[in-house]
Amino acid sequence: MEYRFEDILEIRNGKNQKAVENPEGRYPIYGSGGVIGYADDYICEADTIIIGRKGSINNPIYASEPFWNVDTAFGLSVKKDFVLPRYLYYFCKKFDFGKLNKTVTVPSLTKSDLLKIKINVPVKEEQQAIIDKLMKIESIMAFRKIELDYLDVLIKARFVEMFGNARENPKGYKMVLFNDIVEYMGDIGSNGANKVIVNHLDMKDEEDYAMMVRFTNFTKNDFEDDVKFVSKEAYDFFKK
Repeated sequence: MEYRFEDILEIRNGKNQKAVENPEGRYPIYGSGGVIGYADDYICEADTIIIGRKGSINNPIYASEPFWNVDTAFGLSVKKDFVLPRYLYYFCKKFDFGKLNKTVTVPSLTKSDLLKIKINVPVKEEQQAIIDKLMKIESIMAFRKIELDYLDVLIKARFVEMFGNARENPKGYKMVLFNDIVEYMGDIGSNGANKVIVNHLDMKDEEDYAMMVRFTNFTKNDFEDDVKFVSKEAYDFFKK
């Protein structure tokens, strides 16, 4: 059956945390992006979903313990007699709150807009079945991430073992300039033509014709995980 948020939940506004903030406090303090401190008191009960009022509005958080929310975060407390909290959480995970944003600067949401959101609520047994499946998927994904992180560390350690530190070059490999091994290197952001860039530059995560090396790759020394690619058409255009 379809309901509106106003039928199934209560939205609790956040408050300034200065009066209750304590590094040794029992309750976490949440902003729109996550925990920002601890407090001696709480506003929302356990099993409440946190939605950003300002800032990170598309980052739902499930709070399994009581917490204090600041002014930039809403607390969504469901009527548990016919809606399970985690069912609402997974709904919020797939819902695009960005389409409710009406500002041009910092993304923001209003309580009145949130209360109008429509949600399909099946019987509790079906809700629980959906929750169980999604939690199992999340568990598998988390385990795979741990495996991938471990393999990443292993690969980097193996690289150092085989080739040594790239800066120190203890094995005496031939050193060349970066410019000697790339066909084209240019600063496409320096021409001031933002419209031109938007119209011709489409950076992709999947491998394509050329690698797009950005300033962040150098500052983070990351040329593996945070890599972008561009098509041959984009490459040829900016090479002119």
